[in-house]
Amino acid sequence: TTEYLAAALLDQAWHQLAPNQIPQDVLAFEAEALKKAGVDFALVPPRYRSTYFSHTFSGGYSAGYYGYLWAEKLDADTVEWFKANGGLTRKNGD
Repeated sequence: TTEYLAAALLDQAWHQLAPNQIPQDVLAFEAEALKKAGVDFALVPPRYRSTYFSHTFSGGYSAGYYGYLWAEKLDADTVEWFKANGGLTRKNGD
């Protein structure tokens, strides 16, 4: 989850830049963005570096990578609801 969070925050950081703010040093930008967001953990280096993280700039995700985190939250809430309301029953399915 920390990986998804870091990737989503980096995605957002890139999409908040104006065209005249594009950095020359991509790795420095990544480091600063992750530090600013408080997720610059040495033990969890980003798996998705900007130079090959295609979700950031192609495929229609444009600043939407956080959707994976949102899906995990919705999944967890749904599981808890079923647990609190009798599990998988026909009534709950309807």
